[in-house]
Amino acid sequence: MVYCAGVSVPSLNATRWSSVFRQLNSVANLDSTKLTELLRETNHVNLLLSVRDSAALNELIQILQPFAEATDITQGDQYTTIGSIIPTVVCLYGSLTDLTRTVRYNIPVVTALLDSLTCRFAGIFHNLHINTGSVSDDPKPYCHVYYLISTALDPNYGFIWLEEDLPVADEVKASIREFIIGECYYLYDTIILLVVLMRLPSILVAETQYSNI
Repeated sequence: MVYCAGVSVPSLNATRWSSVFRQLNSVANLDSTKLTELLRETNHVNLLLSVRDSAALNELIQILQPFAEATDITQGDQYTTIGSIIPTVVCLYGSLTDLTRTVRYNIPVVTALLDSLTCRFAGIFHNLHINTGSVSDDPKPYCHVYYLISTALDPNYGFIWLEEDLPVADEVKASIREFIIGECYYLYDTIILLVVLMRLPSILVAETQYSNI
């Protein structure tokens, strides 16, 4: 939809959820007075936003913003992303937990996202001793220690997420750190291979650029 010269709402991409977020964000950033005039002139008064609608829209954008950023981080193709999984999940969990205490209009959305996150990444929450209410003994997704090790070996994260973002007691953080270090010693040969694989994309890019000189 064209709003005015040089301004429009981006079209929807059915294969990328973030296109919906961009649409919502674009609408929220439009001048509300001009948008109202445009909708009235084009006989779309059914799309007029009330004050409550605008507040709910802005709140929804606040909820989805971290997920849009997480999508950009974890879909990179010029660097490895396995090390970003745990920090990203922990940050999303913290964001949603905080929002449960502040949202007014989109409580069901926050609750559904939080339930989905803790279910989809149950193994991560189990390994980090974050109580999400799950008592099942079934194998949990993303429970492999390689996710912890990959994060610790990634220079972008290391143990920063553990110290600053993980919502557990200090003694639990110390226990997790010791566990990761112990697993690194135990899986030394595997980790060497993992480090090589993590650096492989950047090595291949560098080789490609060198060969094109």
